[in-house]
Amino acid sequence: MTAPVLNPKILKSNASAWSRHSNLGLRAVIKSDGYGWGIANIVQALDTEVDGYCVVDLAEFDAARRITAKPIALLGDIPAKEIERVLDEGGIPNLSDAEAIAAAGVWAQERRRRARVRVGLRNAAAWAGIEERDAANIAALLSDEQLDVECWTHLTDSSLYSAQRDAFVRFVETLRAARVAVVGCDVDATASSAAGPTPNATSIRVGVGLFGSGSANVDGLACAISVRAPIVRIVPAEGRPVGYGTARAPSEGYLAVVRCGYGNGFPRIVESFGSILSVGMQFAVVASLLPPAGESIALVTIETNLDRLAAAARLAPQEVVLRFGQASRLENVP
Repeated sequence: MTAPVLNPKILKSNASAWSRHSNLGLRAVIKSDGYGWGIANIVQALDTEVDGYCVVDLAEFDAARRITAKPIALLGDIPAKEIERVLDEGGIPNLSDAEAIAAAGVWAQERRRRARVRVGLRNAAAWAGIEERDAANIAALLSDEQLDVECWTHLTDSSLYSAQRDAFVRFVETLRAARVAVVGCDVDATASSAAGPTPNATSIRVGVGLFGSGSANVDGLACAISVRAPIVRIVPAEGRPVGYGTARAPSEGYLAVVRCGYGNGFPRIVESFGSILSVGMQFAVVASLLPPAGESIALVTIETNLDRLAAAARLAPQEVVLRFGQASRLENVP
């Protein structure tokens, strides 16, 4: 199999499309090692197009800081003892408890400057942030310190977007009523931003959308990933069974068996996707009216709809992009 390839020009173009779509500041989410493609590769492609980055933990922060001077917001909590270093290095730490807030306050006092930090509203278990019931107590602690606060949340399910946005409005109002200096709000990630960003937000966070997810709602997006696979053999279609299960080839045309499967990171589709009829561990079957020319076939191109490909595999688009990224880097290991 030819390893998946990421086109940095399309990645950059997609970032511009998201900025136009939202008319807000754009922070690129580069968690999970840049969705499997390498933080350095993503930052180098995007650094002129985004306002900053979002990472989850200290390891990702350190990896990104080595190659960009732009602000880096942390989505996860970090130990209070690391907050001083992160602030010194231009990071925006997430604060979820009294110890973390105090550490940021000490930094501000010692340097005689305000510290920019983040405080999130947790809408579901496992996310960083605080519960809405704790907002008043946290607001009181924040108001005692020299902190500029970015409020944020994560919308977890489209059926809950309205209720979660309402909860976030209440959260921000609670902080402002306590005279907390709220300097920014980011609510939307790729999926919710595609439908239209939250009113009064100042920025959006986009990760998988940079690779082309969301193209049904955002003008100008294209698939930034390409995959080609070598042809193993070509046989007449003849309506024969294809791969596992009940899939069948057309009665006319040809089938190309190509060396690419889910063992190589290509998602195993549950239903046919375009001309791709089946994907096994090491081989896929592609239908065409005429025998394919050349020695390889393009399975993923600039025109591929990543969301539809993910749906055909019953996966999240994030997982599809991650699999391609990991496969690309594994196949390029000497």
